Amino acid sequence: MTNTYSKERLGVRYITNGMKVYHLPILPLFSQDSFNSMFFLICILRKICIREGIDIIHGHQTTSVLNILTLLHGAALEKKLVFTDHSLFGFSDAASININKVLKWIIANADACICVSHVNKDNLSLRAAVDPNIIYVVPNAVDTTRF
Repeated sequence: MTNTYSKERLGVRYITNGMKVYHLPILPLFSQDSFNSMFFLICILRKICIREGIDIIHGHQTTSVLNILTLLHGAALEKKLVFTDHSLFGFSDAASININKVLKWIIANADACICVSHVNKDNLSLRAAVDPNIIYVVPNAVDTTRF
């Protein structure tokens, strides 16, 4: 699932290898993020989970409103939850403190977390009080022969 970015990308689209993408009728407000209604999204998510036989909900990005609400509703729908983190947030400024509290609440029921580095894993474990045993490191793919 993702936001709608233009009138041409609304509804269901199939991309490479037959992957189905749901472009939700939600327009992004700023920096590809949107203001979602909590109750609007659960209806759509429930229908998609039933229609597609979804067992696992996998969300990316700490600050994504769509990710936060999807993981929250996924827990209510008793789905397995996986969260992928790409970010390093601090512990001292107001924005980091607030997002860390939201993240701690949202991924409290996560079955697994994926980080892109061991530093990222340590950071996520500390800032969201996640058991390091459920955090897995999958490094970003980098072709070092190109550098």
